[in-house]
Formats: sequence, structure tokens, C-alpha cells
Amino acid sequence: GPTNPVEDPKSVSRWVRPRREVLTNIISVSRLSMPDAEAAKAATGYARGTITPFGSTTAWPVVADERLRGREITLGAGEHGLAVAVHADAALAALGATVADVTDEEPTR
Repeated sequence: GPTNPVEDPKSVSRWVRPRREVLTNIISVSRLSMPDAEAAKAATGYARGTITPFGSTTAWPVVADERLRGREITLGAGEHGLAVAVHADAALAALGATVADVTDEEPTR
């Protein structure tokens, strides 16, 4: 099944942080920020915490870290508490995602 970041120390989500400078260059913007809940809902059609790249009211660029290739991942499915497990390669292809080295490992604490 999908990798559980709590149980698997090799899980991507547990050990990485976004490289903002790389992301801004890929999507050609000067800065990134998280929208407030109202703006997120207006832009995507989904409540914050449920946003998924599939079925959004606007086609957004999808950028994924190269470490996702070859993995099974879970994505939000549009409602709180609901997710879908998919093969990353298939999802990235369907979304026309840009795949690049966009994360750094978190320092050990």
C-alpha cells in the first residue's frame, strides 16, 4: 500500500522541505505564499485541507519532487478525511506535472 511517513523513515513527506527558489523559477513567479481559506476555495473549488489537483475549477501547474517517481502516493480527494492511493508516475503523467529536484532533506533534530 501507500508509504506511511510515520512507519517508513524513507518516506518522502517526512524528511523534505520545499526549495522555494527552485519552485518560483519553475512556475515563473517572484514569490510563493499560501492563500487564506476563502481564496483557496475560490481558486480551486475545494476547501483548504481537501485540495487536489484533479477536478479543480482551474487547471493549476503541478510541480512534484523527483523522489516521488516509482512510488505509490496518496492525494487528497476533495473532502476531509478522504484520500486516493495512486501510482505517482501515472498521476504525474495525467496531470502533465513538472518533475524536478524541488525539496531538501530536513535537518536532523
